[in-house]
Amino acid sequence: MKFKLTPISLALMAALQAPVLQAQENEEQKGGLEIIEVTATKRPTNLNEVSIAVSALTGDDLKNMRVVTVNDLAQHIPNVDIGNALGGTNPVVTVRGIGMNDFNSNNNPSVGVYVDEIYLTSPGLMSFATFDVERAEVLKGPQGTLFGRNTNGGAISFNTVKPEFEESGYFTVGYANYDTSEFEGAYGNAISDSTAFRVSAKYDNQGESYYTNSVTGDDLGGIENWALRGQLRFEPENSNFKVNVSVNAGNMDGAGTPGSNVYDVQFNPALGAYTSGNVAMLPGLIDGTKMLFVDSTSFALLSEGTPGYPADELDRSLLTKKSDDYLVAVNDIDRNIMKADTVGLNINATYEFGDITLTSITGYIDFDRKWADMVDDVPLFGFDTQRYEQLEQFSQELRLSGEIASGGYWIAGLFYSKDKIKSDTTALSSDTFLGLNMNWKYEQETEAYAAFAHTQWELSDKLSLIVGARISSENKTFVGGSLIDTSTFLIGFEEAIAGALTAGHPDITPSGEEYDAYLNLLGFGDVDPALFEAYFVPTLDFVNGYAADFQDLGSMYSACAGASEDNVIKGNPATLEGGPLGFFDMIIDPTECANGDKRSEDNVSWRLGLDYKVNDETLVYASVSTGYKGGGFSGDINVTQEGLEPFNSETLTAYEGGLKATILDGYAQLNMAAFIYDYQDIQSVIPAGIGLRMTNVGDATVMGAEADIFWAATDELFIQGGIGYLNTEIDSDVPQLDGKSLPNSPELSATIMARYEIEFNNGYIFALQTDAKYSSEMHSNAENEPTALVEAYTIVNARMALINDNDGWEVALWAKNLTDEVYSSKTFELSQSYLNSYISEVRQLNTPLTFGLSFTYNFY
Repeated sequence: MKFKLTPISLALMAALQAPVLQAQENEEQKGGLEIIEVTATKRPTNLNEVSIAVSALTGDDLKNMRVVTVNDLAQHIPNVDIGNALGGTNPVVTVRGIGMNDFNSNNNPSVGVYVDEIYLTSPGLMSFATFDVERAEVLKGPQGTLFGRNTNGGAISFNTVKPEFEESGYFTVGYANYDTSEFEGAYGNAISDSTAFRVSAKYDNQGESYYTNSVTGDDLGGIENWALRGQLRFEPENSNFKVNVSVNAGNMDGAGTPGSNVYDVQFNPALGAYTSGNVAMLPGLIDGTKMLFVDSTSFALLSEGTPGYPADELDRSLLTKKSDDYLVAVNDIDRNIMKADTVGLNINATYEFGDITLTSITGYIDFDRKWADMVDDVPLFGFDTQRYEQLEQFSQELRLSGEIASGGYWIAGLFYSKDKIKSDTTALSSDTFLGLNMNWKYEQETEAYAAFAHTQWELSDKLSLIVGARISSENKTFVGGSLIDTSTFLIGFEEAIAGALTAGHPDITPSGEEYDAYLNLLGFGDVDPALFEAYFVPTLDFVNGYAADFQDLGSMYSACAGASEDNVIKGNPATLEGGPLGFFDMIIDPTECANGDKRSEDNVSWRLGLDYKVNDETLVYASVSTGYKGGGFSGDINVTQEGLEPFNSETLTAYEGGLKATILDGYAQLNMAAFIYDYQDIQSVIPAGIGLRMTNVGDATVMGAEADIFWAATDELFIQGGIGYLNTEIDSDVPQLDGKSLPNSPELSATIMARYEIEFNNGYIFALQTDAKYSSEMHSNAENEPTALVEAYTIVNARMALINDNDGWEVALWAKNLTDEVYSSKTFELSQSYLNSYISEVRQLNTPLTFGLSFTYNFY
């Protein structure tokens, strides 16, 4: 029998071909592969005639492969990594080594994400559910000419199914492990000869968490999501005007994804300290930025007398490894919640006058979110964040397009966007030794303008010239600062030391002399008492008349945007500056926070390329293109003015060449590409005392290659495989970064998919499909710390289905992560970022083995 090309087969043949905005099957056919016509570079083009690397999946593919979030796309595409950060809320997207390793919502992604051509300004908006989607594409490399802001790494574009003037729709119901029930459906039809509608909905309820709470023995709690979309399509008769209006809303309510510690860390009340195995963890008394690791029984120092034993040098064999990766310690369930509400509007209108088309795309999004993140995975308040975020964005794009009489096309347009985000975060650390509660707030507003033009000019029947440019201007205003509540400052520390003394050495009582004696027992020898005045003297003296007791100091700002040198209150050198809590050497007058800070920048991105058609089956191309990601402000806690200084934009110049060839008499398609990136002024997160800060850390060179094959092996079997190679190296003046690889950039990644279909009588089809992705090891931060290493992993998925084409139904059994592989999508060591309050290698884990059964019925 003839091999039946299903939507999944067609999409996989389309992978790494062109920025597909809408695909239409062509009746022509060569061998076993169908020729597909797509809307490439925002106009209809044959798939094999577009010289941009992109992976494309249809709506059916997204369902069959269980691509339910942005993160799932990376499972099927080489040289793409998408992971979670901080409670699984803000996806971190990296394409060919270019990405954003910040997790704060006020930072714009390096890889632009679009829904119906609307750019999502914040990674916080990227946790949306995919449903009733016509096509999803991942464009690789800078897309600075035709797509909007911040696309130096690439772009991800989702395009929803639009209303049609005939009955269409479907519904799917399913049930999966972890007590998960699901529903997805859509229905549309004509209202009149000129008006059509479509209503889409999705609901899922995961009753049980992947994680178990070690404190209670119960699972951590499920999550419930729903989303709605309503659309109206209006096309007046005998008119060149068309408009599609889409309104959507969504809600998420339930448990977030907690950070999972590598080690079983527990708090021992008798010792007043955190313990893991044979190790007790006390604050660094000599160096406030290091931990003090001692034997949990004898209190003997584990560092051969070296004060402030670094966590990354600690013998990990002394610690207790977790028996279950998905076991976390939570005393208060409210420390791990996720609640979000989204409302959006999209208006897409076109008007044709003569040979020119005017397109208008208007978008608005209102997003509110409350979530708590258990950063440390310990049973007390160590550094637990509670966040409230509100975001509004508006965008407007106008573009004109037309054909060139001598051959080719042109597009020109204008773009404007404005977004505003408010954030209020509290970190609860009252149970740790320092006893500090911290709060940081900010309000950021961004306006962006752009003018762009793009053209492809046919120089001959075989050779085409591609030229494009975008002029961008971006203005940002930031007001915010960090607040430290000192009402419990160091009280917990003194209690912990007293508890440790009582438990380990009952003959010693807490007093000045006994503390010195205790330090001698730990191997420090003679200690200068002046070093400990900030700990044990109850009063701190500040210049400019600031003086207060620890108990009564209340709250004070430690840093805020826009503070001038005249308003910086320096700490008293005798007690603060240079002392064990050296990060308190700068206190900012909180009244200065009202002034805020501003930054403005302009950029010109461009593309120059040549396409050469060797014959009807082979295209060779080469291009040079640039992209940029705007600068901004750090949204994390900062206790120094340096941490609130804005970071500059980063830029990228890409040199790429590729080949697209139909081979084996039309039964296979081969695509290859090689590229070199010159990556300038990299934006990266680095440790900054308490918290992290975003800054420019240097440059990098990225070299890589990709190859994909799509093969109709027999009438029943279709195979697709892809491989990607990356070599990245940072060139930085920061010693910890120089020579390191870029974050989330595995050297080798590979994908494979095989689909086997047998058609029986009476329209029945049995389909069996399996796919897998391999990723070599990589680091999740720019420092390439050993604790941030993500080990190599392989994920295998499978699906089998019985389909009745005549009656329009399907029953499917599916499984994801068949081997129950465990890996970390994001890893960092809190002890290096947050004063080493305790050892904590925290990971955001992937989803374990999931499986389920679904039934789908189609209306047509």
